[in-house]
Amino acid sequence: MLINQVKKLVILCFITLAALACSKDGEPVIVGGELTESMSVTAVVQAPEPEISAGNQAFLQGDFNQAISYYETAMRENRAAAFYNIGVSQYMLHNIVAAEEAFRSAVIEDPNFDEAIMNLVAVLAEQEKTMEAEQYISRLVNKRKTARVYVDMANLSIKNGSSAKARLYYERALEIDRREPFVVSNYANYLISIGELDEGERILNQLEVHDFAVVYNLAYIAWLRGDLNRSFILAEQASTMADISEDGNNKLAVLFAMMKRYNNEQQALRRLIAWNPKVDYRIRLVRSYMHAGDMDRAQDEVAGLSTDHPDDADAIIANYDVMIARNELTEAGRFIRESYQRVSGDKLFYQTVRHISLYDFYPTEARTMLTAAAQQDTPFVNLARTVYALRENNYPVAEAALDRVPEDTYNDYYSYRSFLLLKKRLYSAAEEFAHMIDITKPEYFWYNFVLAWNQHDTERVQELLATHSADYVTATRVPTFTYSLNPVAADMNLTFKPTGVELAAQLLYPFFIEPDEMYPFISLGYKFLKENESAPALAELKNSITYSNAVIENNEGVALLMQSDYEGAMAKFTSAEPVLDKDPFVQYNIGLVEYLLGNSVAATDRFDRAIRLNRYIVPAYVGKGIIAQHNNEPTEANHFFNAALTNADEYLGSGSQITLPMIVQARYLALLAQNNSDRIMDFAERERTENNFSKAILLLSEYLQTKDQGLLAQFSDTNIYRSHELAYLLNLAEGPQAELAEQPWADRNTIITGKYLYGMRTGQLTEQYMQPYMTNQDVLIRMVYLSTLLKDRAAGLRYLQTLSRIDVRYAPQYLAGLYYFIWAKEFPNAEASYTVLDNMGNQSQELRYYTMLYFLINYNQRRYDALVDMYREAFPRDYRGKLMEAAKSFQNGESTTFLSQISELLRDEPELFEKMPLEIDIDRF
Repeated sequence: MLINQVKKLVILCFITLAALACSKDGEPVIVGGELTESMSVTAVVQAPEPEISAGNQAFLQGDFNQAISYYETAMRENRAAAFYNIGVSQYMLHNIVAAEEAFRSAVIEDPNFDEAIMNLVAVLAEQEKTMEAEQYISRLVNKRKTARVYVDMANLSIKNGSSAKARLYYERALEIDRREPFVVSNYANYLISIGELDEGERILNQLEVHDFAVVYNLAYIAWLRGDLNRSFILAEQASTMADISEDGNNKLAVLFAMMKRYNNEQQALRRLIAWNPKVDYRIRLVRSYMHAGDMDRAQDEVAGLSTDHPDDADAIIANYDVMIARNELTEAGRFIRESYQRVSGDKLFYQTVRHISLYDFYPTEARTMLTAAAQQDTPFVNLARTVYALRENNYPVAEAALDRVPEDTYNDYYSYRSFLLLKKRLYSAAEEFAHMIDITKPEYFWYNFVLAWNQHDTERVQELLATHSADYVTATRVPTFTYSLNPVAADMNLTFKPTGVELAAQLLYPFFIEPDEMYPFISLGYKFLKENESAPALAELKNSITYSNAVIENNEGVALLMQSDYEGAMAKFTSAEPVLDKDPFVQYNIGLVEYLLGNSVAATDRFDRAIRLNRYIVPAYVGKGIIAQHNNEPTEANHFFNAALTNADEYLGSGSQITLPMIVQARYLALLAQNNSDRIMDFAERERTENNFSKAILLLSEYLQTKDQGLLAQFSDTNIYRSHELAYLLNLAEGPQAELAEQPWADRNTIITGKYLYGMRTGQLTEQYMQPYMTNQDVLIRMVYLSTLLKDRAAGLRYLQTLSRIDVRYAPQYLAGLYYFIWAKEFPNAEASYTVLDNMGNQSQELRYYTMLYFLINYNQRRYDALVDMYREAFPRDYRGKLMEAAKSFQNGESTTFLSQISELLRDEPELFEKMPLEIDIDRF
């Protein structure tokens, strides 16, 4: 954005004219210099002819038309001086073309009339005819080898894009006079223009006199460096200086506009209009009011402009734009049609076609106009073809027409180019053009917003939301948007994450049932829950626990679970459940398997059952807290972790003779999940005997604080449940150098996760690399998600097909398939995946979330609205529900609500875009 703006703002360098016209023997004498001292031209010259003297007298009195009459009479006696003075007078009347013609005639009459040459150079430069201006001033280089002539040549060379030639002329000027402030100042400006800001600023600051040019350029340097406050202070100072010229004031207005200091820009423009009330300045003042959102003053200003210049195309367009900004669409359409019929011209032809294309339901009239103009190949007619083709969704025709339009033809070029690039998802290319769209047009906000959103530029999104009110940006026209799924790792349980909660989840273990130890514990639980429990009931409980074969099945299930055979473990636990229906450990073990299989809703239900049977099953609270944290409900998670601590403290303080390790260990896991290192240390210090588990948790807690890799070896040596596995995975995830090694103690999950971590860090994650596990359902599920994340369509489909051949009843494959098919926009397959899971009774949070994504992207309004409402009710604090609710507002055209919801989301979730899977597509222009 900055580069484009710099292209539009030239460093302030003055073409020195008056200084060359000082009186010398035999040369013309300048009179009325005070009238032109802030302008680019030299004032009129004195001559012996009475008509010239009379003309000069009228000139000094400000009657420039009368002066011209006198000068025309003097033509027969002194044509060169007469033409010259006519040129100056026409310039004072702001007739720059007539001034140019007169100065040319003066030079033709007298090729050695240096003052006429210099004034011709000035008016040519003012009209951007810099190549011709350079040709004229080069006549003086050999004749007047002064520092100032060389500076003027250098400045023109800059405008003509010849930096090397400019440096040569500056060096010649400096050889003649290194102390002349004008020479030094312009050289400093040149250095700034080529990016040597430090040296340019140093030279400017060393000048004894800081005139307008110096202060302005210091303000410009500050703006280039992003120091807007200093830039504004210096620009304000420059605006009050006595030597400010029209050209300088013009550039100052541009600088204020770029700083979005619209009040100051308006003051500068009003000064310009007082000097020279030309149409361009007045239109810029209208635009400035519009940029500031002051539509009433914009309307007042444009009304006067239209009265003074009713047939000026640019004034008509400014009036039309104010009407559109005020949402007066019918009036604007009538006005632009009538104006085109009265004035004609390509600009108004384009505006009429544009209005019909954008705002009329049936653009038949636009098609008729374009058919009549079929043989024309002008920039504005091609712009008209572009906008009509965009309306008709004919993007190849639109692009072909736009390619024939020069970029600087009209600001709408940037809107059309941005749209076409956004359709192709060429965001970096679109960004350059989107920044150039007129800020008063709705497309400026929406295209830049879509770019910032899709590029996950949180700062830019917040900036746009803060500076553009919803009412302002949607006052006239909003493009049509749809969504695509941009897969993110946050949506997938791909791998291990080194956080307190994740480490606690890795250490959450199943329970063997040891009847002799468990009976007193369970009895105590029943005693607390039911004080009147009878002895026969307790005896019956003991009998069912001690002698049932179900105990054996439970313990076999634990052994399978510890080998990562989740399906085998679940079969054993569910077989034992009918017999051990009052055993909280079986319910807890089933809940743990459900959690490991990704069924968080079912896992929570089982943990709840275990707690209802005995509230001292403390690990169940930890499990519920971990699930709540995964569901982005930190307050709820903290509640469950605190419940684990409370019940552990109550049991340990109950006077029971049975001190179960699971109570103590679960307390440590809850504190680890909370990252509460102080309380972990406190509990460890209060234990009377050496405890490997507390030591291990202390080491893990310290590792999370310091990331000291040396602590992991000590942690591994504690030999607690999964200590080797966790140390190995942490080294792979965060160690200075990932090293993959097959370990005899590693279970299936550790081997797979280790390979995955290593592959992700080294970029070697391929199907071949994951052998011999490519027939394992868990591995294949991960590879489906990974393929989706890497947007490898063919690989994802291949893994899903392999999964279906292994077991068509395996629910996780349909969940992974649903996400994959949503991304691939294969909606029939997505619907089939959703239907299978629904028929299986799957109610997991992941399924609910994926289904919301499906109905949003496939756009089923009724089903989507219902799902969003249910999800928000079930998981009120989850950012995903809030995001879906905002997307719902956006899809329904509720722009004000949408912008408010996104602002709130970004406040609550600063890293939202790292976890956000929605990409916004501009569907229709």
